[in-house]
Amino acid sequence: MGSNVQNVAVIFYFSCILALIMPTNAAGLSECPGIFDPNSWHNCIGVYEHEDAFHYYGEFQYGRYHGHGTSSNIAGDKYIGQWKKGQMDGDGTMWFWHGEVWEGSWRNGSWVDGTKYNKDEIPADIRLLFEKR
Repeated sequence: MGSNVQNVAVIFYFSCILALIMPTNAAGLSECPGIFDPNSWHNCIGVYEHEDAFHYYGEFQYGRYHGHGTSSNIAGDKYIGQWKKGQMDGDGTMWFWHGEVWEGSWRNGSWVDGTKYNKDEIPADIRLLFEKR
C-alpha cells in the first residue's frame, strides 16, 4: 500500500513539473521571438502591431498569420477566427465598427457563408466573445 502512495506522489510531482514547463497555449506553440521582424516567425504565437494601427494576436507560420488569431483595425473592426497564409480563412466572426456581425466561413480574406447579424440581433455568446477582447 505504501509503495502505491509513493508512486502516485511521484507521478503527481512530475505532472506538476511538466505543466510548468510546457507551453500554455492551446496549439502547444511557443512565443514568437522578439517584436521587430515577424517575417521570421514560424510555428509560434505572437503579437504584431502595424504602423497603420492593425493589431494581430495569434499563430504565425512562415512569417504570416496562420492558425487561430484575433485582429482589430483603426476603424474598430474586430475578427476572431482562423487564418491561412496571412488572410482570414476558415471559421471566424467579424464584428464591424458599425455594429454588424458576420459569423461563418471565410476564404482568402472574404466572407463566404454563414449568418449576418444586425446590431440589435447579435447573440449573447458572440457579444461575450468580443467583450473579452
